[in-house]
Amino acid sequence: MRFSPKPSRPVALFALLLAVVGTACALHADQAGIFDWHKQLIGTPKHTYFGTSAKGRSTLFVATEKNVIASLSPKTGKAAWRQVLEPWEEILAFKEGSAGPLSFLGLFSVTGTEGADGVNLRLWDASNGFVQWERPTGLPTPVTTTKARFSAFFGDDNIVAVLNGNTFVKLNLEDGKPIWTKTQSGKAIYTHIVAVGDKLYAVGTKTAEEHSNVSILSLNPKTGEILSTYQPKHSTVVSANIFTVGADHIVWTAGSDTYVHRLGGKESDVHDAQKFLRAEERSEHGYVIARSLAIGSNGVNAMQLAGLEEHYIWDGTFVDGKANLKVMGARPPAGWIIYTVAELEGGLFVARIMGTAWEKDWTIELLETKTGNVVVKHTIIHDFNAAGHIVKAHLQIARNKATSNVNLRLFLVTSDGSTRMWKDDSVLWTSVEALAHATAAQFVDLPGKDLLSQVHDELGAVDEQPEESASKNPIARYIRRWKAHILKLVTSVNSIADLPARFLPSNSATNSSEIVLHRDAHGVRKLIVFATTTGKVVALESIQGRVVWERFYPGVKFEQIEVIRTSVMKHPPLVAAIGIIESQDHKTMVLRINALTGADHAFPYSPAANAMMYVKQVVKLPVEELEERTFPLALIDNDNQITLLPNNAATRKAFDEIKSKFHFYDTDGVGAAGFDGYVLTGEVSPGMYGSRPSWSLRLQEGEKIAALPVREFDEQIASLGRVLGNRSVLYKYLNPNLLAFATTKQNDTAQTLYIYLLDTVSGVIHYRGVHYGAGNVSPTLKSVYVLQSENWVVYGYWNEGPSAVEEIPEQAEEVVVGKSGKVKKRKRRVAGKAQAPDAKGWEVGVLEVYESEKADEKLEGYVFAYSEGS
Repeated sequence: MRFSPKPSRPVALFALLLAVVGTACALHADQAGIFDWHKQLIGTPKHTYFGTSAKGRSTLFVATEKNVIASLSPKTGKAAWRQVLEPWEEILAFKEGSAGPLSFLGLFSVTGTEGADGVNLRLWDASNGFVQWERPTGLPTPVTTTKARFSAFFGDDNIVAVLNGNTFVKLNLEDGKPIWTKTQSGKAIYTHIVAVGDKLYAVGTKTAEEHSNVSILSLNPKTGEILSTYQPKHSTVVSANIFTVGADHIVWTAGSDTYVHRLGGKESDVHDAQKFLRAEERSEHGYVIARSLAIGSNGVNAMQLAGLEEHYIWDGTFVDGKANLKVMGARPPAGWIIYTVAELEGGLFVARIMGTAWEKDWTIELLETKTGNVVVKHTIIHDFNAAGHIVKAHLQIARNKATSNVNLRLFLVTSDGSTRMWKDDSVLWTSVEALAHATAAQFVDLPGKDLLSQVHDELGAVDEQPEESASKNPIARYIRRWKAHILKLVTSVNSIADLPARFLPSNSATNSSEIVLHRDAHGVRKLIVFATTTGKVVALESIQGRVVWERFYPGVKFEQIEVIRTSVMKHPPLVAAIGIIESQDHKTMVLRINALTGADHAFPYSPAANAMMYVKQVVKLPVEELEERTFPLALIDNDNQITLLPNNAATRKAFDEIKSKFHFYDTDGVGAAGFDGYVLTGEVSPGMYGSRPSWSLRLQEGEKIAALPVREFDEQIASLGRVLGNRSVLYKYLNPNLLAFATTKQNDTAQTLYIYLLDTVSGVIHYRGVHYGAGNVSPTLKSVYVLQSENWVVYGYWNEGPSAVEEIPEQAEEVVVGKSGKVKKRKRRVAGKAQAPDAKGWEVGVLEVYESEKADEKLEGYVFAYSEGS
């Protein structure tokens, strides 16, 4: 028998002092609501320009898919200013240019909202993000498939734009007033507008029955008069792949052929792009592929010609009647290649970025088009498994005054939607903009420092077997015990000393090897694992929000994430990321991932990734299989058949313990009009089970589900009851099958919000509340939210006020017979309008559910039998 040494009085007093210090470092009232850290995301860039601020500093202007316009510092990635447009307002076009007679750099944006007059024009001051003027156009926003109908450029004192593909407008740069507006009728959709000589040229396509043709329209820039329209030779195109090259050339592709036409020339002046190559080169190349290399709103565009053996660049100029082509080097035998161009000292430079998905070393080559020479070559590190391919690149170059060398900056956008900035061969900063597309997140508790090594005794200092400990003499064990206690004491002191640093921002570069991945003494440190619609799964540590690991899964649109194993001895925590592969008939993909490292985790006889067809719901089961100590998943298909994952003997054995009580409900989610409940009928095959309906709930006509919370059956419960002032207790109603959800009912003049508490085993509605005049701000903007945990429900909604309250019809007197047989009468409800707060705004409601109205009254377990499926 071993006895613990009795601590001395000084040690006890010191321990008490530590407890007091720890309390002093806790959260104070004035700290509530203050962020520990904050990631200011802007979303994935749609339009990007390098520019120069009023102070001569380099600036990066972006417009993103999340309707954000921002000015970023190329050195740090921090936003100098950021304008977030309304969620329903989409950025359709964005141009940067010199603002002529005005004293600022201008940013011109075209945005659209739903409705007959949705297109809106704005001019922004690039130095501070202020709107200089705003001009509604009265034009409707086009449908999603044809939103590439906008183009614009800056003139000397004006902006010329094409809107909706058929409306041309010239705006005064100072106040945005239209100088002239012209609309062209017909089937042609114009997507580009450029100035060539003394004319404006609009370029687009004219749709026929089975194909489209390139269509060109010329206008008088002073009056807007349409001068001519024509279709050049070889104008048939399969898709609207048209772009401009140089100052006056357009290029289009038709199948495997590429054609070039000079604006302002003859209609028959059309050349096959292959004829641009010299005779000796044409004999070696069967075809060319053309790509646009735009360098700015006012700059000269270039075209990349990719032959079978070599790549070329053409800037729109000619030498001795032939295209001024420059060889850009041999075509890589395999891999990914992307080009971007920039101007420096009147010359054109092209950056070529090359790499493969299976190698992290990518190559950057900077070529000077005048000579075709490679002037800069760097190797950068890019991990396809973390971010996917580089899909967009934007180049900025400058000459080093001291060395006369050319330095470059590359702003890269990757497949997952994230961005990063490279300077020569080193990364300046990275922004995980994929988080702007996050759809699910889970907190993951970290293991103890010694939990992943199999510890057999209480000391935790060394991994020592019991027989080894028993062989030591008592004095050695006594000394070892004191060493362990001192080590734990030092650890506690260090954790308290580190408390202030936890809430301070970190300026250090993200390095996963520097991040501590074990539980701290107070359990504050955790991981937050996010899943996004862009195929990204990323883990952040909760103290400062640094990236621990990131993974990219091409083509997967993640919708759900579950913690399927908590930190247990010898086993790291695991998460399951669940998504849809839209390109494969909406297969459901389930990926099991080590939450500490981001590595795939395969089970015996079961791979880390599983794909199944026709899965409509994935449920984490409330039982743990004993082989891998994980919570299995139940995959429910369109026929309501359940398949276990992983489908092995250990999982089936664990499920046998609960299958008689297993139940689930089905709904189409937000926008649906009801729920259906199901129970198991029997095993169809090993690990596969059938089901039958057990209940059904249909909402009243016109009522739709507006918000559904996500409940965790294994959530941590703070306490079983609420202690009242007289020390009595109200016991919480902790039924894991209780679901809170919100619905809305809306017509042209009124809207109503309903709050429900539904038992998902029996289909019984325990509570229904109503808020008249409440709901979403608009049909396209979600404004109703529900959060459910333990025994409480928090919900938020938009209150439109009395003007949105529906009429309540008159109701006859109702006769009710009570349990005692006594007849009761309820008052007749008079027709009229219900009451609603006379103030528009977002409101919050809270529900608390207890087992009884009386204190100290706790229901027995059998009362909850329906919660177990009986």
